[in-house]
Amino acid sequence: MEAFIWEEPNGLRVEQDQETIAVTIREGRGKTVWWDVTGPGRAELALLESLGFHPLTLEDLEHYTPVPKVEQYEGYHFIVTHALGYDFETQRVQAPEIHLYVGTNYVISVHEGPCPPLDEARRRCRQHPAAILGRGVAFVLHAILDAIIDQYLPLADAWAERIDRLETSIDPELAFPHDPRHRRGRPDHPDCPPGATTTTRRLLTRISRSRRALSQLRRRIVQQRMLVETLLNEDAPLLNRWVRPYYRDLLDHLQRAEDMLETTRERLNSVMELYVSVQNLLLAELSTSMNRTMERLTGVATLIMPLTLITGIYGMNFHHMPELHWRWGYYAVLFIMLGLGLGIYGYMRRRGWV
Repeated sequence: MEAFIWEEPNGLRVEQDQETIAVTIREGRGKTVWWDVTGPGRAELALLESLGFHPLTLEDLEHYTPVPKVEQYEGYHFIVTHALGYDFETQRVQAPEIHLYVGTNYVISVHEGPCPPLDEARRRCRQHPAAILGRGVAFVLHAILDAIIDQYLPLADAWAERIDRLETSIDPELAFPHDPRHRRGRPDHPDCPPGATTTTRRLLTRISRSRRALSQLRRRIVQQRMLVETLLNEDAPLLNRWVRPYYRDLLDHLQRAEDMLETTRERLNSVMELYVSVQNLLLAELSTSMNRTMERLTGVATLIMPLTLITGIYGMNFHHMPELHWRWGYYAVLFIMLGLGLGIYGYMRRRGWV
């Protein structure tokens, strides 16, 4: 835990003693303080309480708040915001919470565990302390929010690349729709690409999870945009006219990230519709093939039925059957069966049944 303290004309000073930081915050005039608190314990919470922060805000520090918010108290603002990420291995949205106390001369950030956006904001403060800390708490708050929002566009780009790979994995389904070995997921076709092993159930599950994740990420970005809009619309003089253009630039970045995720989600919907259409086409082709097979089997059965009838009649063991004692009866029955079979076959052939 450390604090950046800017004071004219001495410039930037890094302080780690908590009591000294608290005294500097209470002094109030001529100094700008950014104190970053990681994993607050009882000592840190007691120190924050001694600075006069409302008990409800201290209670929020111990509980996760899923929606960003801005609350105005006497002498300071309490802001809840979130960093944003996505773990492609576990397929989970990551939104670590960041609490901000913004007073007239201080910004106190409180969070659990490492936070790369805040590390980046601290790096910028070290490199350009006069441009950030030297211009007041509104610019410090902007540096923090800007570092958080800067992670949104790379995240949207990563999702666009993921959808590109997903479209590539579906290409084999379109390239080999008639290959039964490919449809069963066995890549033994010599021209079958590596992505052909994706099964229907696995691919649809992947698409469904991606759609759900994109919806969650877009909702988070919309909430963050509403947070910045609330700061810009706030009646209290937290943002003066010199800093407002920088916050409007944050809105532009958020809108770009939101549009990119929405475009990616629409592409994903198109991919799912295309894949379902291909699967329906394969099912229709399979149904047509089965119908043709049934037609052939029906034709064979129709051809055999009269022949079976004749053999059944003359296969009965009755004594008084004149044809059984006729010298040419056997050959006559064979000739009749052959002629009848050829006649039926010819008729079905002309009708296109076989």
